[in-house]
Amino acid sequence: MVPARCKLAYDIFDNSKIEDKDITFDLMKPLLYHFYCLNQQPGPALTESDSLDVDHIIPQYAFENSRFDRKDVIKNNLLNLGVLMKSNNISKGKKTLCQLGPDEAWLKDQVRI
Repeated sequence: MVPARCKLAYDIFDNSKIEDKDITFDLMKPLLYHFYCLNQQPGPALTESDSLDVDHIIPQYAFENSRFDRKDVIKNNLLNLGVLMKSNNISKGKKTLCQLGPDEAWLKDQVRI
């Protein structure tokens, strides 16, 4: 049995649902910031001219031809979202983790945390 205090996290991670409703990107975005705070995760170091983005770690297009059930919901799970610097997110584009070069190790570091 899942402890009551953990039910929300289990529902999101395991079922991609909250109170039996499918999660959405718009719903997960503020929860991701909250998750970072609860885990005391610093997120990316910002420059004065940069801002933050919440985006998909595995690019959205990678789900288009997948055989996953509910792939539109799974791609928006907290496990596939990260807080990224906007400039880094733009440079990442549609690359998967294995396509990232040495200059993009920042994303692998964010995923590992």
